[in-house]
Amino acid sequence: MSFIQINNKSIHYKLLSEEYFSSEIPIIIFLHEGLGSIPQWKKFPEELCAKLKLTGLIYDRYGHGKSSKLEEKRDDNFLHKEADFLLLMLEKLNIINEIILFGHSDGGTISLLFAGKYPKRVKAVISEAHHVIIEEISKIGIQEAVKFYKSGLLETLLEKHHGEKTESMFYGWADTWLSENIDDWSVLDLLQKITAPVLTIQGKEDQYGTEIQLTAITENCKGYTETHFLSECGHVPHLHQKAKVLSLVEKFLSQNNNE
Repeated sequence: MSFIQINNKSIHYKLLSEEYFSSEIPIIIFLHEGLGSIPQWKKFPEELCAKLKLTGLIYDRYGHGKSSKLEEKRDDNFLHKEADFLLLMLEKLNIINEIILFGHSDGGTISLLFAGKYPKRVKAVISEAHHVIIEEISKIGIQEAVKFYKSGLLETLLEKHHGEKTESMFYGWADTWLSENIDDWSVLDLLQKITAPVLTIQGKEDQYGTEIQLTAITENCKGYTETHFLSECGHVPHLHQKAKVLSLVEKFLSQNNNE
């Protein structure tokens, strides 16, 4: 296991397919969901890196997995802060490559924010099940997750990956997205600053968002955008439709390789 210290926080990370590393070609950064961690990706990152012959960086964000425990109350700007934190991490690891961002859910939103804030660093963005505005279905989905957590079933599942950090991690996520002032939350302004090509993927059975989240990308991003709304797919496209997602990403990056 590898750890790095940033702002007095210990961050657990892992490099994938290091045999393909070169400072002349992009590296893929994987950004997990709001309740995620490295092992919750399963084998997808390794398979994607091997398929593309690119090195990947995957990490537990602050408060998750084996990284430091969340010690403070989050505000509704925390995903912006995570985008800034990623820049610090790249600098600390001396990663000067262009980067391909692959983000899921909250991680998808972070990937879009990073691309809007630091466009010169980004080669391409792949965003699954992101949220760029708050929908009623998002709040209902999180309320259902809270009920599931309180039943003890979700808590037990999450404890396998987050241990004693589970409660602070879960409520750091749920309380933020259910706060009173969250209805006006939006990142549409930063979408308009993205210059890299963007691939977005969402499942038609996603319990946290609708096709509106995809439409926002095509209406606000200035560069090339490609969206896919997948049937028989919930909130986790890279697991529910893994073969399809691998194929879509490979084709997208091949088409935009010379952009």
